[in-house]
Amino acid sequence: IEAVVFGGLDGIITTFAVVVAAAASGLSHGQILIIGFANLIGDAVGMGVGDYLSSVAERDYEQAERGRESWEFDHAPNTERQEMVDFYMSKGFSQLDSETVVDTMMRSSREAFIDVMMVEELGL
Repeated sequence: IEAVVFGGLDGIITTFAVVVAAAASGLSHGQILIIGFANLIGDAVGMGVGDYLSSVAERDYEQAERGRESWEFDHAPNTERQEMVDFYMSKGFSQLDSETVVDTMMRSSREAFIDVMMVEELGL
């Protein structure tokens, strides 16, 4: 929704500016319409391609970070455990409660633990 709103506003404003400039230059109504529609189509294509490419880049980044978190879980579990214990302690949990939560997650579900790491550590 955010991309549609920002893209729509940008498209309306730039198309309006182009049409006003074309009208002020004394072009015919037909020429102004062609310029206006060309600008509108160019904006739409540009916004669509930009949104697609940013979505692909974001997905690739999240997958790479998930792979890194998975590797760290498998190769440095104590470090990952301590990161999460420290995180929960920074939120006001006691050391014992933090260790209990983290240890339970690590034993119960590798994927759930990695999901929490993605959200809490990386904000993804």
